[in-house]
Amino acid sequence: MIFAVGGGRAIDTGKTVSAKLEKPIFTFPTIASNCAPTSAVCVLYNDDHESAGSYRLHAPAVHSFADSSIIAEAPEQYIWAGIGDAISKEVEVSFSAEGRELAYNNTIGVHIVQGANQRVLKNGLAALEAAKAHQESPAIDNILFEILGTTSYTSVLVDHDYNGHFAHSFYYGVTVLPQGERHLHGEIVSYGVLIVLQLAKKYDELKEIRDFMISVGLPTSLKALEIESDEDLKTVLDKAFTLDYIQTLPFEINRQMVEDAIQEVEKLNQ
Repeated sequence: MIFAVGGGRAIDTGKTVSAKLEKPIFTFPTIASNCAPTSAVCVLYNDDHESAGSYRLHAPAVHSFADSSIIAEAPEQYIWAGIGDAISKEVEVSFSAEGRELAYNNTIGVHIVQGANQRVLKNGLAALEAAKAHQESPAIDNILFEILGTTSYTSVLVDHDYNGHFAHSFYYGVTVLPQGERHLHGEIVSYGVLIVLQLAKKYDELKEIRDFMISVGLPTSLKALEIESDEDLKTVLDKAFTLDYIQTLPFEINRQMVEDAIQEVEKLNQ
């Protein structure tokens, strides 16, 4: 058997190796920056930190030993990033599945994640404050249920087509830039959530989530991610549009629409 201990990249590496060697995998997350410990999806990277795509297991880990006291003792930026990653699942899955006749597993996956963001918004700030003090808290427990529980249940149940959308494509695009290495997965994904909500024209939800992001310090501008030139943004979008996440759509979306959505999100910072 294989024990994968650490953060998302270490755990996803262990998960992939376990699949290749056909051995059972047990995960021991020391941080809660994403759903890797309980998800069947493995995000892989090249040595230069650029995204190398993903690998999907037939099943998630046999068991994940997630100790909230260890999570509370970790640097707070990791649960902060986990909050950013968690808010993407309900938004992306709902957008991808909108207006479609879904198979049963996809229907259940979509239903499970509904309401997750309201729970994240309710507990997020208190969880982050407890993490900064390195104190165990019911808020941290509740956030862990969303980061490692709800989002992963959905991820395991739905087909790949419904498991993400442009928020994650945007993240993969940012990994091409040198500054992408300086920002955490969930931190970047959270900005991508705003793009998806703008594309979906869900303006009330966009405002609610954006206000929450401001309250916890998640990025609401390209500048916060050190993307300040048109050339950098072009590089990000070039990579993002190679990802198959954006092929499952409730309506046709082209690059110009995405660029326009980003501009509208940026205008909110004025």
